[in-house]
Parts: sequence; C-alpha cells; structure tokens
Amino acid sequence: MNELIEIHGLNKTYKSGKLENQVLRDINLEISRGEVVSIMGPSGCGKTTLLNLLGGLDRPTSGSIFLNGKSLNDMNESEMTRFRLRNIGIVFQFFNLIPILTAVENVRLPLLVSGHDHHKTRERPLQLLDQFGLLDKANRMPYELSGGEQQRVAVARALANEPSIIIADEPTGNLDSKTSADLIDLFNMINDESGQTFIIVTHDSEVAESADKIIYMRDGKIVGEESRKRRDKTVDYYKKVEKEKITYLLNELDDLYISHMISRELYEKWRSQYLEQLIEMAICENIT
Repeated sequence: MNELIEIHGLNKTYKSGKLENQVLRDINLEISRGEVVSIMGPSGCGKTTLLNLLGGLDRPTSGSIFLNGKSLNDMNESEMTRFRLRNIGIVFQFFNLIPILTAVENVRLPLLVSGHDHHKTRERPLQLLDQFGLLDKANRMPYELSGGEQQRVAVARALANEPSIIIADEPTGNLDSKTSADLIDLFNMINDESGQTFIIVTHDSEVAESADKIIYMRDGKIVGEESRKRRDKTVDYYKKVEKEKITYLLNELDDLYISHMISRELYEKWRSQYLEQLIEMAICENIT
C-alpha cells in the first residue's frame, strides 16, 4: 500500500454555547507517498481546518485519519506531540520563527526537543541552511532577514527531523511573486531529492499548478480533484539554473566588451553561442 495519508468520513464542528458551526463535512481523501498536493478553495471553506487536523493540531468531531499507518484518533496528546515532532513538518504563512533565536538556533530547536545527539543537532541545521543558500546568515536574528529568507529558515526548521510529510498553510501568502516562485521551486527540489510528501494550502493558482494533485474545497467539502501529469521537477529546476547562468554570462560578456578586454569578433562569437542556447531552451520548453 502506497498511501501515506488516509482520511475517512472526516467531520469537524466547532461549538460556542448552543451554536454549532460545521466546518468540515464527510471528507474522504488518500494521498500517496512522495506526492505534492495543493488544496484550493475560497476563504472559510475549511482548508486550514483540514490542515490542522492532518498536523494533529486539532481533533476531528468524527471520522478517522491515518498517517504512515498510524491512527491519529487513537493517540493521546503526549503521543500526538511525539508523533508530530518526528513525522510532520509544518510551514506557517507568518513564518513563526522565535524572535530571540538566530536562524540556526530556530532550525536546531526541533532536533533538541527530539533528543538527537550533539553531532546531529550541530551539523544538520548548518547543512540545511547551506542547502538553502543561508549559511552566511546562520547567526542572524529573524528581524535581520528578508521575508523570503525567513520563510526558507522556516522550511529548514520543518525539515530538521526529516519528516515524511510537510504541511504548509499559505506559505507564499506574505512573499512577492519571484520569492514565491523560488520557494515552490525549493519545495519541488526537496520532494524530488528526498521523496517527502507536501500538502500546500494556497489561493495562488500558479502554486497549485506546480503540484501533482489539486484538491478543490467549498463549504467544508471536497468538490473536485485534479491529478496532473507529473513533471520531472529536478529537470525543471536545473533548466532554470542553466538559464540564469547563461544570462549572467551574457551580462559579463557585455562588461568585458565595453571595457575593451575582448575583441568585437570574439564578443559576437560568444554572444551568438549563448543566445542560441537560450533560444534552443525556449523552443524545447514550448514543445514539452
């Protein structure tokens, strides 16, 4: 069986005095290992509530949730806390970094709570920050980081214990379009390299379309599900890197020519070669 997550007949009702508000209605869902799944729907449709139940942050009124073959319903609070710490990474819209800790200390915290040895608690956070291009900012406080950098630290923290599932609630909600695209590229690269399952709640159609599966919600129900053709996300990522590299080389070439450090003949030869590479890449993208 390849299902990492199984949800059967899930309902959630909040009560306030005599008033009842049913937020989720008979949710049935299966998510396979290694899938990237996005959940879309209007505000108030139950997306975040579903995510909170998946993360063990709240309890269902009825129905069952199985993660890695374990029933969340059968766990008491301390068992749920230990299970979540080891198996679920959570990325919040507002980063939720601890303001009095540095970037590396924020990433180290889940490892310390989990009781890992000194070597892992020291090396794992540095490896993650290095992977995300933040090693030089490891000792900076959250307020010294940009929004995109804070979110990457938050993702590194979510990955610290190598969980099998990452849940993210509007992770690009406070980021500009370029930083959002970079974050989704990062999710896809992690998914491709490590096989972790991602569940992303989003209002952004571009974020949703990067997933393997899109789940549509309305009025507390799943009203549609779209499985998408899986792309080789690692290939996409490295294509992007290659394009950025060629663009950088073109700019460097312009500077060399303007500074009279290379001849016009050499300049035109190399520029033509770089432009041909960009054109070939664009043609291949249109074909695929």
